[in-house]
Amino acid sequence: VRSDGYVALIHEPGVLGSGSVTEYVSKDKSQEYISVPWERSSVTLNEFFPRPDNDCGQGACSQLDTNTCLCDITLTEEAIFSGTDLPSRENILSNCYIGAFDPTVLTGYDLFASSNGVEVHVLGSETQLSTSAIFKVIDEYGNTIFLKNLKSTIQWGEYQEDDARIGVTRTLRNVPNFNDLLTPELRDAQYEVDAFLDMLLKYPSTAPNICKLLIQHLAGISNPSPQYISEVATAFKEGIYIA
Repeated sequence: VRSDGYVALIHEPGVLGSGSVTEYVSKDKSQEYISVPWERSSVTLNEFFPRPDNDCGQGACSQLDTNTCLCDITLTEEAIFSGTDLPSRENILSNCYIGAFDPTVLTGYDLFASSNGVEVHVLGSETQLSTSAIFKVIDEYGNTIFLKNLKSTIQWGEYQEDDARIGVTRTLRNVPNFNDLLTPELRDAQYEVDAFLDMLLKYPSTAPNICKLLIQHLAGISNPSPQYISEVATAFKEGIYIA
């Protein structure tokens, strides 16, 4: 945790069974810092997080240098849906965030249930939904996707400056990672970038924002109407324009 509240997830070499890790998860070299929505004081509006000027949360974390604290975390993985009932497409899309391979190319997976545009595949010996289950659904863009029935959460104790809140625990969704931490491959980095660009292109505000800029710079209209932007954005998303 940096003194500005930005966070990087790093790994100790010993935990991974090797003498080194790739730079982006090295505590000495990592530059992969992300913003975290820390809780704020209702009085001062200051954010609560461990930093060197509060002894890294009064000793809750260890101080690496004059700008950084190192906090131990706990990784928790659990099934999102359990039992034998098949969840709805909407519930799957709103709760499952980790992608999976097509179970038909994996060894040992069988179709468990299918209903209303949802399929779930489980390992052959399983009789109910578990963390290994894979859902097949159509997303909001009409694409067939595969999602794991898995919730992966990072948890760490957080010091609070208000004495009544010391020991409050924070949680953060563990983001998917496509790169091996010991032997990263260029191919895996390319897959991750491709997935990220695909997500950006499908994000609801991407098409309107890009199309507004295109109209301003290519058509020379400084303030295009909402209808104009909407028609161009529709063509952008569908790949064709029908007058």
